[in-house]
Amino acid sequence: MAPFCKTGGLADVIGSLPVVLARMGNEVHVMLPGYSRIDRKKYNFTDNPSHLQIPMGPVTKPMSFSSASWEGVTVHLIENEEYFDRSGIYGDAQGDYFDNGPRFVFFCRGALEAVKLLGIKPDIIHAHDWQTGLILPYLKTLYAQEFLFRDAASLFTIHNLGYQGNFPPWVFSLTGIPDEEFRWTKMEFYGNVSFLKSGIVYADAVSTVSETYAREIITEQLGFGMQGALAQRKNVLFGILNGIDQDEWNPATDRSIPASYSPDDLSGKKICRTALLKEFGISVGENIPVFGMVSRLDSQKGFDILEEGMDKIAAMAVCLVILGTGTSEHMEALAKIAARYPKQVRIMMKFDPLTAKLVYAGSDAFLMPSRYEPCGLAQIIALRYGTLPVVHATGGLADTVEDMDSDPDNGNGFSFEIYSSDALAGSIERAVKAFSEPGRARWQRAVQRAMNKDYSWKISAEKYIKLYKQL
Repeated sequence: MAPFCKTGGLADVIGSLPVVLARMGNEVHVMLPGYSRIDRKKYNFTDNPSHLQIPMGPVTKPMSFSSASWEGVTVHLIENEEYFDRSGIYGDAQGDYFDNGPRFVFFCRGALEAVKLLGIKPDIIHAHDWQTGLILPYLKTLYAQEFLFRDAASLFTIHNLGYQGNFPPWVFSLTGIPDEEFRWTKMEFYGNVSFLKSGIVYADAVSTVSETYAREIITEQLGFGMQGALAQRKNVLFGILNGIDQDEWNPATDRSIPASYSPDDLSGKKICRTALLKEFGISVGENIPVFGMVSRLDSQKGFDILEEGMDKIAAMAVCLVILGTGTSEHMEALAKIAARYPKQVRIMMKFDPLTAKLVYAGSDAFLMPSRYEPCGLAQIIALRYGTLPVVHATGGLADTVEDMDSDPDNGNGFSFEIYSSDALAGSIERAVKAFSEPGRARWQRAVQRAMNKDYSWKISAEKYIKLYKQL
């Protein structure tokens, strides 16, 4: 949960959605593992005097918790030194922690025990991703008759189906859940216990982070083996697009970019473009579009087809700046491309928030050819900054980017349906053509449409509240 601890987009969601829900008049509590990197003093966490022993198979593990108020939300940390006093969240440089299964068994049961100690009687229990997946079978088994949980409805949100929390059968034995729940129609998944599948099967409803992704995950291509379980729940499977914090991402007030600008006065965007080119040490004419990327460098993000199509792309009048780190395979391939096309391609293999904002603000177009993308925030931020996305039409990319050639009245970018280097190059070519049109009127109208649209969490929060009430 941002700002306490973060590894990806999930942290931004949990840092934003509960705050907006609270502002709309709801009482909201968030349960987090007590990771050591969370600054207890900075955020005024206070220890709860209650201590518990959480059953973990034949042994018990000690649990305490601490709480803080933040932006109208009460945040509780489930504390245990053995499991959470570590440098990483899910792992370290060597990979995932070997005991992630037990760690999140402990967290799920500990969170429910903390709710009992606090005397909270929730209307909705909203669990996110595999790390919370066991909450759902617990509610239907060991905690089903508990007064505080008896009337609660549950929602399980999948942020990325590729991460499933599948562990050996002995991890199931730590849960205390009755043995009959470990079968293929419930918690078992190819001989393992699956925390993600548990959430899918036992939740009252399942949601994911865009409408298109909700349809994609029941297909064999993007179901990651879970398509059968999800198809069984398709009547209660919903897609709700993530939002962004429009105060944080606002080019009219953003002091971290070289010049502010708005849909009515785009002159500051030219200043940002000049600063971006200087930062990356490259010079191109004003009629050549600058394509920006802020991304993890791996195949899921489309770098396989970008690398494959780079010769064709470089033959056009384009400039490409990339910011990010990733797999050694793609870092090496991209370094070679940058060396081959030094007047067109520049790469910074790091992640820096200030440079990222400069890429969003200073680029003319934003490249996001992801193989799959449950929601994506980068393209929404790019739109907010008047930087037109070029995307593969999948997941949240399909739900947020309208192709300018297919829909001239509503277009705000360029998209391609078939995942291939040729299709990517074709969309870039169409973007270059639109940018090169005399007067650039069509491009400017698309920029203004993009910047004027509401991408705030309020819209998403209203959809969640409607779903909560339905449940």
